[in-house]
Amino acid sequence: MKKLFLGVLVSVCSLVVWGETVSSTPADRLSENWWKIRYESKAQQLDAERSKIQVVLLGDSITHGWETAGKTVYADLFADYPVVNLAFSGDHTGHTLWILEQDALWKDLNAKLAVIMIGTNNIGWKKQPANETAEAIKLVVSRTKERLPEAKILLYAVFPRGADAKSPYRPMIDEINQEIIKLADNETVFFVNIN
Repeated sequence: MKKLFLGVLVSVCSLVVWGETVSSTPADRLSENWWKIRYESKAQQLDAERSKIQVVLLGDSITHGWETAGKTVYADLFADYPVVNLAFSGDHTGHTLWILEQDALWKDLNAKLAVIMIGTNNIGWKKQPANETAEAIKLVVSRTKERLPEAKILLYAVFPRGADAKSPYRPMIDEINQEIIKLADNETVFFVNIN
């Protein structure tokens, strides 16, 4: 019985420490072929265009989607601003933190603007609490500042989730947004809530 108890305890501790339940633990998705291919493509883009990149996008499917469903608008909006879109469908904050840890991506990158929209998959797919998700978003912003110290940061609110206002996700999203709005100083970090 003691051995079983210790085994369960170690398993639970491993989940917490290694990121299964912690939003702020960096985690890659390189085992997913499409994610790996996109990541490698973005790394190659940075190698080729590093000195020109002015805008970095970080986030999940909403931001990733600018290159697919929103392609025409994306081309119009960013025609004059070389951009690298480091957003990946399905990502949560831990994945964005992993991207921010990759020194090769950020070396000598002097973008003027970072746009961040992340967090919905933390509560939707990962079922993580709002306060943990908010803390992880704060960490994403902090790490982005470290990587791009001269850049302005445009932080988007977590968008509504669920079919209507009665969705159990809505209060969680409100709680997250009430916390992350505090990051805005309107000098370096700007918060946008279009909800």
